[in-house]
Amino acid sequence: MLGYFYPVHYRFGMEMEQAMGQGQLGRKQAALLWLLHSEAGADGWMPRKDIEATLGTWFEMSPPNVTKIIRDTASPPHEMIEIIESPGSGREKMLRLTSAGREFVSTMIDSATKFLTGRVGHMEQAKLAAGLAFLEEAFGQETNLPI
Repeated sequence: MLGYFYPVHYRFGMEMEQAMGQGQLGRKQAALLWLLHSEAGADGWMPRKDIEATLGTWFEMSPPNVTKIIRDTASPPHEMIEIIESPGSGREKMLRLTSAGREFVSTMIDSATKFLTGRVGHMEQAKLAAGLAFLEEAFGQETNLPI
């Protein structure tokens, strides 16, 4: 299984991040949008400290580097996230996707779907289903996504 680590992580995972950025966003910015899309609360807001911890772990980035990614993604020409002060603390910030960010996430999903189709579209449905079942069990997470 270790023999698949580099091909899956670097060739598959990083290439998919690049595809999702669509030449408009870097991998880290795409990951930021996807994190907000998938992990924000029901109201769409997510604490900056949680984003900083997650992106810092994923990309081994320092807090100032995460701040730069956030600032770049919130500023023109992107303006895909908005930042407010947390209601409970003037020091803590909250982030959520703007309408432009939500629209871009929709295009990210389309790009990821095209990327995945190019990588696994030739495979039999039974093999894809077995692969998804393996990943769901290995990571303890059900995706409820179509094959």
